[in-house]
Amino acid sequence: YLTWLRDTITGGAALVQEFLPGTEYGLALLGNPGHGFAAFPPLEVDFSELPEDLAPILSFESKTGPETPYSKVRIRRASLDEGTVARLERHAERLFERLQCHDYARFDFRTAADGEIKLMEVNPNPAWSPEAKLAIMAGFGGVAYPELLRAIVETALARIAAT
Repeated sequence: YLTWLRDTITGGAALVQEFLPGTEYGLALLGNPGHGFAAFPPLEVDFSELPEDLAPILSFESKTGPETPYSKVRIRRASLDEGTVARLERHAERLFERLQCHDYARFDFRTAADGEIKLMEVNPNPAWSPEAKLAIMAGFGGVAYPELLRAIVETALARIAAT
């Protein structure tokens, strides 16, 4: 596959990422460096009802509608201990600042074969829809969807006013 990538993407770059086979988590931050952050309770992606012949990943098919086998994937509040959540929040805050995110972002983590939770990706502009992970995590924290939208806008306005 790497040979095929090299031959297909001539003059370009390819990112090769370790497959992390364990539990997937999401964590969202609202805020900005220097002004503080609010972290919503993290989520866990439950692939347990996915047919065994399908990869336990949130593929394109998992996001295209209820007609796919990926409709069996569920999102629930993560069952992580407080220390792990605090560690993920610290990592997310540092990444937020280093990657120069603004106002809100989502951080996806996955557990490696050795049990270590590793960063999978940073989404600096996650979907705002009521069904999206950002809104789901806000709901875990008792923040209703309209309140989430208001908080994002108010956070952006506070950042702009401070510049």
